[in-house]
Amino acid sequence: MTYLLPVYRRLLLILGLLFCLSVVESNAQGQGVLLGLRVSEPLTRPLPYYTTAADSLSRTTYRTLLLTKTDSSIALAGDVPELLIPRGNGFWRGGTKRSVYNSWVEDFIWSAPEGMPRNFAGIQSFNGEYCEGHRVYDIQFISARHIAYEQRSSGYCEGATHPWFFNTCDPT
Repeated sequence: MTYLLPVYRRLLLILGLLFCLSVVESNAQGQGVLLGLRVSEPLTRPLPYYTTAADSLSRTTYRTLLLTKTDSSIALAGDVPELLIPRGNGFWRGGTKRSVYNSWVEDFIWSAPEGMPRNFAGIQSFNGEYCEGHRVYDIQFISARHIAYEQRSSGYCEGATHPWFFNTCDPT
């Protein structure tokens, strides 16, 4: 079963990429596909006592590629950081923003119209002052009306009865 877990994760990633494909048509350029990519890079961070090696954090970055087809050739026409989300009234951008407060790490999912400032909620002071741990998100799918994400969290808060650990997409 340990060997099959990476296979399932790869399959979920491929399915997620297929869902992130959005067809864009333009008379001037023919047809194109927006492809949203997610890259997770492991971080070296000492883990608190309540976690295991499998719970290490990673830094997630997002990019959007525009692939176009003209006659029989396919070309990379554009590349932007973050996720580009086509909507009826133009494009929005989306992604995650990581904040750190003492020993608490938290991601915030955001989206905003192209060219508009991004607003982030910020870490609640209780978590930053009395908790050690993290709450991180990986966007699996995003569209004009829907978003699917994986949330992983573990930690301990001062005065709590026990530490916690959960993963919303854990296949076990």
